[in-house]
Amino acid sequence: MSLTPIEKAKKVLRGIEVGNFCFDFNGQWQGDYYDEYFKYFNHPDPELRKYSLLIFMSGLGDTWLGSTSVFTPLKEREKYEYPEPNKAYIFEDYIKSFLENRESIKKDYPLLYENLIRYLIKLDIKKRFEDSFLEVDKELFVELRKVLDEYDDSHLSTDDHNGILRECGFPPYQPF
Repeated sequence: MSLTPIEKAKKVLRGIEVGNFCFDFNGQWQGDYYDEYFKYFNHPDPELRKYSLLIFMSGLGDTWLGSTSVFTPLKEREKYEYPEPNKAYIFEDYIKSFLENRESIKKDYPLLYENLIRYLIKLDIKKRFEDSFLEVDKELFVELRKVLDEYDDSHLSTDDHNGILRECGFPPYQPF
């Protein structure tokens, strides 16, 4: 029996449903819990949409932290013989979907949207997108930077994890 996209996302994000924003970044991103979550950024089911955006945020954060690279560039997937190449999180797909749906994301999830922007800025500062994702048309990054340039440096350090949890209908984070 295969899992629904929401069930898969919950497995990857386990812990978030009880207010643990420090959920397992090393969750099961591949294998049975993989999905093309970018396809749901504007889905009419609010639950599916919410979880797909949280997966994107988590993947960006995970990649920025360097604990694992959810958004692995093609050259690295080939170099390291990525275990399941047909189950790769393609950065280009997520960015295109984000840009196409950004206004509705911003309207419905303003804090989550700002956190997505924050991680995208941080990733680009850490290593310019063009230098990491050689396979992606550079015009996509030009378009993305127009959106990122709307935000100043003060947005880089104002994480509101509990606000994001509340916005998405989860209890606030409670430290152990």
